[in-house]
Amino acid sequence: MQTPDPTSRRRSTWAASVRALLRSFLILSCGLWASLPLQPAFAEILAPLEPFKVVEHGSGNTWTYVTLRDGDIGILQLEDVRAGDFTSVVSLLQRHSEWTGVDHDLEFEVLSLSSRDVRFVQLVHGIYVSGHSVFVRFEEDGTVTRLQSAIVHPAAVTDLPSILERDAVEIGKQALRNSLGRSDAEVRMIENPDRIGLEGWDREPTLFLDTHGLNDPPSFFWRLLVGGGGDLRQVLVDAHSGESRVTPKRPYY
Repeated sequence: MQTPDPTSRRRSTWAASVRALLRSFLILSCGLWASLPLQPAFAEILAPLEPFKVVEHGSGNTWTYVTLRDGDIGILQLEDVRAGDFTSVVSLLQRHSEWTGVDHDLEFEVLSLSSRDVRFVQLVHGIYVSGHSVFVRFEEDGTVTRLQSAIVHPAAVTDLPSILERDAVEIGKQALRNSLGRSDAEVRMIENPDRIGLEGWDREPTLFLDTHGLNDPPSFFWRLLVGGGGDLRQVLVDAHSGESRVTPKRPYY
């Protein structure tokens, strides 16, 4: 039987001791590291890239939309807003121009205002923009907690409507007759929508600006409220082509 080499035995014992020492060092180091606060350099790396959450965003040559929430979005001057001064709203949009696409003055009209939120409809050259608005939710002190905007870039609006109001009215009346299937039906423009439970409607035909894809050129249409033959309908008339569409009687924003 062969006798073990004492030198080999000492070498094996030494290697085992080194492995045990390294294992203990690693365990101790990990424990100390975990108990230490993050150093500034690492804290910066792990911090959010934006001071708020971007829920959705899309941008094109014609219009831009975005929803921001939960963070340092901004503050509204509530007294000014309630008095009809929307400077702080435009400033808010301009502050986040990277997301809103707003780097210019805008024209607004209030659709609704409560103690916690406000909604505006956009106007371009005094014309309502269909489906495009700004919604802001805020705290008592005006701190904004949510901002939703869908803004048309005024520079994208170059063509003017070619169908005049009086022509749009006649087209709208004929469209309702066609919808009723009665070419001789007596139809009329509704002069006082408030009396029939349609508060918020304009008493006259209203011209709107309409948009489709983010890069599609905007177009104009007339909105009319027409009654006749026991029916009451909203008629939309394309202000370029004169094509008409009869829709349910509801405000079109």
